Amino acid sequence: MCHPPSCLPLNFIHDDLHSDSSMCHPPCCLPLNFIHYDLLSDSSMCHPPCCLPLNFIYYDVLSDSSMCHPPFCLPLNFIYYDRLLDYSMCHPPFCLPLNFIYYDLLSDSSMCHPPCCLPLNCIHYDLLSDSSICHPPCCLPLNFIHYDLLFNSLMCHPPCCLPLNFIHYELLSDSSMCHPPCCLPLNFIYYDVLSDSSMCHPPFCLPLNFIHYDRLLDYSMCHPPFCLPLNFIYYDLLSDSSMWIPPCCLPLNCIHYDLLSGSSMCHPPCCLPLNFIYYDLLSDSSMCHPPCCLPLNCIHYDLLSDSSMCHPPWSLPLNFIYYDLLSDSSMCRPPCCLPLNFIYYDLVSDSSMCHPPCCLPVNFIYYDLLSDSSMCHPP
Repeated sequence: MCHPPSCLPLNFIHDDLHSDSSMCHPPCCLPLNFIHYDLLSDSSMCHPPCCLPLNFIYYDVLSDSSMCHPPFCLPLNFIYYDRLLDYSMCHPPFCLPLNFIYYDLLSDSSMCHPPCCLPLNCIHYDLLSDSSICHPPCCLPLNFIHYDLLFNSLMCHPPCCLPLNFIHYELLSDSSMCHPPCCLPLNFIYYDVLSDSSMCHPPFCLPLNFIHYDRLLDYSMCHPPFCLPLNFIYYDLLSDSSMWIPPCCLPLNCIHYDLLSGSSMCHPPCCLPLNFIYYDLLSDSSMCHPPCCLPLNCIHYDLLSDSSMCHPPWSLPLNFIYYDLLSDSSMCRPPCCLPLNFIYYDLVSDSSMCHPPCCLPVNFIYYDLLSDSSMCHPP
């Protein structure tokens, strides 16, 4: 399509989903029940496809790449068959009962035949990460569903039953524990977040206001850390890797200071007004000092992807916030103001346009979805 395209009806918006790159002419109108045909991943079809019934919308999920023709109709209870990971089946598969939908979670790659039916309380058995089991596994009680989180890879037998308050023990990332761990109080569920890999024994109990301490990224701390006030929970966002000491307390209006991506700052940063929270979006990596205050209508200026600007940018009107979507990387100067019905023009993927584009009707917003990369001029 090297010419201005036509206006397509609304039921053609997603035609690109057909991924039929050989179509260089305006496509036909397909019924609504064909919107997701591309999911069939049938790359050999270079012509308008047939109409399939609604219960076939997700056939591609079968990942049967050998089918180069319109597939058959499978019953609804087979929609997720592909999850069985049975690559040897190059023909329409069998029908499995609904309680087997997630069998693939067993990660039993040796099964090249229709598997057995497991009770519902074994649906997540694969989480045990017991790769040595090449046969239908046992039934575990429901309070063991997340046992794999224990990360105990040497257990090649059905594990024990742990109390519910141990479900997230693996978060301790204590790889040296090759035996059932102890029971920790509930306020220790996220201890691993401390990323203290030197602890090879049951850890201590920390107060609740320390749950997210690991965000400080202080790798040198091999001992129980200090208690920080709640308004310091996100201090790590400062990404100040040179701080080997407990950090200071910053006011709440500096929580997102790290967004400034000022990696040269090795000291507690300054307090910026709230209308500067997203300044980093300017992607001005040359700024190694506290930036200026910009008006709110410049918050998303970085979307302009004007990497040549090493100084505080100008204020653009609100109807230009998403101009960067035009992907016009050659514009190193403040762009023009485009009408609102052009906000998503970049979706047309016309990378050759180094000047303000034309105005397209609203029902053309998603034209780029047609993946017509040959358009090298205003459509």
